[in-house]
Amino acid sequence: MIVFDLLKADMLEPVIDGIYKFEFADGRDTARGSAKDIKQNFQITRANKHANRLIDKIEAIISAAAPVQQYTFAKQIVGTRIASYKDGGHYGWHVDMATMNGLRTDLSFTLFLTEPDSYEGGELQMDVDGKVRTFKGKAGQIVVYPTGVLHQVTPVTSGERLVVVGWINSSIRHEEDRKAVYKLGREVARLKELVKDPTEVDQLNYLYMNFRRRFSE
Repeated sequence: MIVFDLLKADMLEPVIDGIYKFEFADGRDTARGSAKDIKQNFQITRANKHANRLIDKIEAIISAAAPVQQYTFAKQIVGTRIASYKDGGHYGWHVDMATMNGLRTDLSFTLFLTEPDSYEGGELQMDVDGKVRTFKGKAGQIVVYPTGVLHQVTPVTSGERLVVVGWINSSIRHEEDRKAVYKLGREVARLKELVKDPTEVDQLNYLYMNFRRRFSE
């Protein structure tokens, strides 16, 4: 799991204003099988064609964010939806679908649009190697995590938890390979800032680019 600051205050307001122009649908409409029994929220998806321009805009912001791209190696964002949790809304323990729209889902993300102190509950919890990690992001933050992680959203007992969720198809299939290439890239960038002559890092950058090429699909 990694967290990035994505939207500043001046970007949040028009996104939220745009969202409330559309009607939310029952979140169970996109649930499959037993997920319908553990999911209680409201969503705006691409089924609402009038909302597609707003969803496109949000996806473009995520795709253009260099730190997110450097971590995810995103080829395509799929399944993006706006979700509202209130009046006890929740989503019990589950694992996201392995494919969407014919594409492998490698990473999941949640973009928080409301401040954590504006609602009670609504924590994002993940079971990582048997230990539960809890996260409640600030407005404008995006949390990215492997799609195969067991997770849940706890009940919102007051206020509203407004988020954008979606999935990323990465050019690097395996999580460990992706993390290793990401760390190498950050090390190259760090060393370039330290040395007087950037060409001193050329050989390390050569390795980074070739590892990235080797692991990419």
